[in-house]
Amino acid sequence: MRLTIKATLQVLGAEDRYEERVWFTAQDGLPYERDRLNRGDALWMKSYCWEDKGVRRRKFEPENPAEGQQSRPLWSQRTESLYRYPDNYTGCSAISDPALIVYKISRLAPGIGQDPFELCVFGKKQLHRLIIRQGQALPLKVAYTVQSATRERTVVKDRILPLVYTVTSENIAAADQAPEAFSLFGLQKDIRIYLDPSKGIPVRISGTAGPIGELDFEVQQATIN
Repeated sequence: MRLTIKATLQVLGAEDRYEERVWFTAQDGLPYERDRLNRGDALWMKSYCWEDKGVRRRKFEPENPAEGQQSRPLWSQRTESLYRYPDNYTGCSAISDPALIVYKISRLAPGIGQDPFELCVFGKKQLHRLIIRQGQALPLKVAYTVQSATRERTVVKDRILPLVYTVTSENIAAADQAPEAFSLFGLQKDIRIYLDPSKGIPVRISGTAGPIGELDFEVQQATIN
């Protein structure tokens, strides 16, 4: 299966477009490949592959703006790195991807109930242990389009009482590494995921992103295959 998330961020007239695709197995929901593409002030693509001992990353960048107009296989600046799992990650039976939090909450709710659950994920270069808890909810206005596998479109405009889940993180880094900050689509703290309980669709992801401050990502279109 593949999860694709596209986001557009507009700040002071500048537009930054970001796309993330994660391929994972339907049986256990675990990832085996992730692509991240950024188009804005910086233009790059990072491809990740899950291996037994760690995660291998390949980074592609154009050498100049002219090369950036060509297809990504022609970008000439390439690097490869292997980020090994630390010895102290034994509490993680499986390593997932941050974006799959959205998928797991959609599939598990409302069966999650009030009990928190843990998920170990690979971030940019390190592992993180996440704790997901159900939080307090207030009514929320939503407006989005759902496209089915048969391309039938349904417009949803409603006021719902969402299921809200908070995400907190604990870094798992080797002793000789400086811990990296956890990030979910650029959000680092106060992360909340709002789910439409009747459709199982995440309608908003909120949090704070460094110097930018509070951000709300609101779904505009969801495609269900």
